[in-house]
Amino acid sequence: TSFTQDSKTKKMVYSSGGGVVIWSDGKESLIATARHVVKEEDIMLIKTRDSQITADGRIVWKHEDKDVDLVVIRASVNLKPAPLCSCAKASPGDYVIVIAHPLSEYSGRRKLWFVSDGTIESTGETIFTTAYSSHGSSGGGLFSGDGCLLGIISGRITKTISFRGRSL
Repeated sequence: TSFTQDSKTKKMVYSSGGGVVIWSDGKESLIATARHVVKEEDIMLIKTRDSQITADGRIVWKHEDKDVDLVVIRASVNLKPAPLCSCAKASPGDYVIVIAHPLSEYSGRRKLWFVSDGTIESTGETIFTTAYSSHGSSGGGLFSGDGCLLGIISGRITKTISFRGRSL
């Protein structure tokens, strides 16, 4: 979850989505997320799982075509990074898990966590899987069966093939 400041109006804007910590040294952490979650804003207030809020998130890398950003935050606690996978090892039929923090489709309220599993349908620059993701899941992670990060959720295609992730 992030709050960003619109660079033109200077108003705070709520952005819904998640992110996955991919590196941390105890003072700063690098988060991979969907580009449309953080946009181009100047100031980011990012709420971590333990409800810590940091006001100094900044985009350090972006890829608009792939809908992926890397954001650095300062955190007073050492956030544990997710281990990364080589997507070259991912194959159709492999077991995968989606972990996200989406909006509930029915109540409009935040769910604590959303976990779904399925199998990979196809691989390449975009990974399609049968694991369901719901509205607001963008920025969450697609993990292999052994727990390493394969990609970031960037959209929902259909109810049956519901993950449009970008491989890392």
